[in-house]
Amino acid sequence: MDLRERRRRSTMRHVQQVALDLFEQHGFDAVSVAQVAAAAQVAERTVYRHFGTKEMLVVHDEADDAFLADLLRHAAVVGAVDAVEAALAGPAAHGWRRGGPTAQAWLRKMRLLRATPALRTVFEQAVSELGDALGAAERGGCGADAFAARVRGRAVAAMLAAAAEAWDASDGDDDLAAFVRAGVEALRTPARPGAGTQSRGSAIP
Repeated sequence: MDLRERRRRSTMRHVQQVALDLFEQHGFDAVSVAQVAAAAQVAERTVYRHFGTKEMLVVHDEADDAFLADLLRHAAVVGAVDAVEAALAGPAAHGWRRGGPTAQAWLRKMRLLRATPALRTVFEQAVSELGDALGAAERGGCGADAFAARVRGRAVAAMLAAAAEAWDASDGDDDLAAFVRAGVEALRTPARPGAGTQSRGSAIP
């Protein structure tokens, strides 16, 4: 990584940290990009250049980029579902461990997402786009049926979002990666009726 790239990443981390602080203190809707830029002591155009929109100050994280790149790379070789475990074994997922920097950042982001409909919409769109990218990677690399690959890609992306929500609900008491692994297992395991879940008179054994 050259000096220019290190400076770019350092600026992004700083701006995002300042933005999250302001959003938590005042609410997402009450803070403008101009206010974030002023507090971070950068030009407003710098914020837009690095993040594009105000919402992406929360939804995007450069630490996730490496993990998602690994995920897409593995999906082209082993398919979208198996790609998750392969990516979790890589160094890009280390920050997801309890107390890790990625995990701590996502705890803050998930709380903002819960409280802000506009952020939730952008997050859901990002999940959908990830699902389509995973499906395209599986189809292109493995030669899988286009529809089946898209279904698997969307399922994996939705699972990752559900894992993040479950982990957030636990206040980060476990590793985010543990929820993701449980999600992979759920995708692989056929559904079974659980004890106490059957309606009265159900014909399901």
